[in-house]
Amino acid sequence: MSKIPAWLEKARECSGHQDEVWAKIVIWNVTDISTSDQTHSCYFRFDYGWYDPEVPQEILKNYPDVDAGQKPDDEILKVVYAKRPSFEMIDSTEVEWVDQQGPYVTARKEGGCDVAMYHNIKGTFRDPVDIRDFPYDIQDFKITIGLCASTCEFNEGYFNVNWKLVMQKDSKDIGASELSVMNTANKWTPEFDIDGLLPDGWTDKDSWMKDYGYEVLHTTTNDIIGYEAQISFAYATQRNHFFYTVNILAVTTCMSIFTWLGFAIAPGDVSDRLGYDITILLTVVALKFAFTDAVPIVPYNTMLDWKIGITTAIVFIVTLVQTSIGYMARVGSEEQAEDLDKLMAIIMAVISGVFEILYWLVARHKMNRTAKDHFEDQDAVERSSAGRGSFAFLPTNSPLVPRGPPTHNMTPPGLSPSPLTNESISGGLASEKYSNRNIGTPC
Repeated sequence: MSKIPAWLEKARECSGHQDEVWAKIVIWNVTDISTSDQTHSCYFRFDYGWYDPEVPQEILKNYPDVDAGQKPDDEILKVVYAKRPSFEMIDSTEVEWVDQQGPYVTARKEGGCDVAMYHNIKGTFRDPVDIRDFPYDIQDFKITIGLCASTCEFNEGYFNVNWKLVMQKDSKDIGASELSVMNTANKWTPEFDIDGLLPDGWTDKDSWMKDYGYEVLHTTTNDIIGYEAQISFAYATQRNHFFYTVNILAVTTCMSIFTWLGFAIAPGDVSDRLGYDITILLTVVALKFAFTDAVPIVPYNTMLDWKIGITTAIVFIVTLVQTSIGYMARVGSEEQAEDLDKLMAIIMAVISGVFEILYWLVARHKMNRTAKDHFEDQDAVERSSAGRGSFAFLPTNSPLVPRGPPTHNMTPPGLSPSPLTNESISGGLASEKYSNRNIGTPC
């Protein structure tokens, strides 16, 4: 039996209680990532549902077949939507509810029914980033969802203070899981590799998403009820560092080597040495300014800043040392100057060599880190901060049954498409657009 990851074990799964609202998402595409603006944009499906024990059996027996194009009338919707929640897209800057499907009802033996809704959403979300490891940084971006009073016309203003947001039932069944997932095929943000997680033995309940490269979203819930209840879905991004490694970092390493080669010039040739050293110094400074726009502006030094800064300092120190030795050779003993020059050449070679080796060892370690490593570190931080409760937002989906013909090209060729299509919506509720809404849910 596959072991459930610690983060998944900790997240709360739907038990069928009437105070639980289950939620899951599938991210079809990540359309934009900006570490400078600290935002990310996604096109995703939002599935949610709840249990209402008070829906009469006569409504359930005669409930319209939404998949067949039948639409519930307003009287039925007033009953089915009586306990419908609305949602807040936390830290969102723009939210567009593109389309929706439902409500679907599933009768329970003990009475009442489960009600489920499906939405396609385009959203842009703010999320703080830490790029101290730039350009070898891994970031996690999240979509965080909370509860709010209903904005639906059939139960406007309704809110259950005992509501709790949970994962869908069977999310922890690793062999046939209902976990939220994402498509990691990255067409729109080539600067980054996008990753979810692949728990040991995990297979999605729909059976095709894993085969087509979908990965699990790191999902966290809290134990808070009511307005403070939240659920968070996170994925990781790793910057494609080749451009920065070759065009900036490798060049600064060459500059360090070239600086040391200046000791090959005779100590007495002060003008030649100064010209050589200042040329290298100006090259390093020009390199820094040439790539200023490519590096996000932050109030701390990144790995790239440290590399350029220390290389600049080494070049400057070598220039001062060689100038002093040249002055000694001119006014004092040339033999003593030669001896000192040899000694300083050895010292600077050791300093530069140790710095370059340590830097590239650390860089190599950062390059080899994975999304799993990143989230494990975040979970460790959360455990060490257990005094804040069982949930912390850290720099830390597929339908139950695919429905409807495709109009959104959001799934791999030959597979069941997103159920949220204009045709399928016409069989349920009418299609509507809601732009720049981060609180409330279209009805």
